[in-house]
Amino acid sequence: MKRVIVISAIVMLGLVAASKEVVKALHKSEAQDTDLSLTVTTPKDVFSLGEIVPLKFKFTNETVESIKFTDILDVKDNDIKILISQDGGNYKQYYHSNWGLDDRPRGYITFKPHESRETSFGMLWNGVPNFVNLDIVADKQLINNYAFQTKGIYLIKAKTNIHFSDKEAIWLESSPIQIVVEEPTGDNLTVWNKIKNRGDIAYFMQEGQINYVDAPAREKLRKEVEQILNQYPNSLFANSIRESLKKHQENEEKTKSYLEMVKKAKQNPN
Repeated sequence: MKRVIVISAIVMLGLVAASKEVVKALHKSEAQDTDLSLTVTTPKDVFSLGEIVPLKFKFTNETVESIKFTDILDVKDNDIKILISQDGGNYKQYYHSNWGLDDRPRGYITFKPHESRETSFGMLWNGVPNFVNLDIVADKQLINNYAFQTKGIYLIKAKTNIHFSDKEAIWLESSPIQIVVEEPTGDNLTVWNKIKNRGDIAYFMQEGQINYVDAPAREKLRKEVEQILNQYPNSLFANSIRESLKKHQENEEKTKSYLEMVKKAKQNPN
């Protein structure tokens, strides 16, 4: 009987030791995965429908050693996936059709201990996927013209795939932040009702560019947003429209100058 008890005790000690090793392994894995952190912040918590939501993404080396990994720190390279949830659980991916088009070489960068870097983005427009049947992607991707199409409480988080120089790649994900999106009132509501189904205007307000190639369509949209600005110069959206019109005009002038330069060069090849 004593022999059985001794054997049982030895087995139990072995299981305890094995359990401790498993716990150590888990902690080690967690520590490795959190050597680099990713956070998302906004300057405020409450926004209105149709208002641009500024997002700041911050990468930080949380260790006392340098970390070397691929350069993925620009959100417009489409390396950082932005995920949005309105029900508190089901996250859908934000889509920008012009992100990730710059196929530049990706070298390694080195983060010194506790070093941080940031990239930012003002979110309003969402690129609707080019599918005949949007139900195919509706459970995983936003399919509205606006990232925040209806009032409510939203959770926002980000994730990215980190490729280290000396160990396996990991998915790095931020903790979610919460914002409240409210329905505007008064003149702001009037303007929102004019633009809420207009993805082209949302794109213009966000990017300061007109997403049309056809010249008459470009001019028509410019006149539309100018009319909204003239009718409601003090609305919540006026500054975004005003800044976008200025940026658009500057781009048009640059394009015009470039085309004139090309024309002259063709006329005088020598």
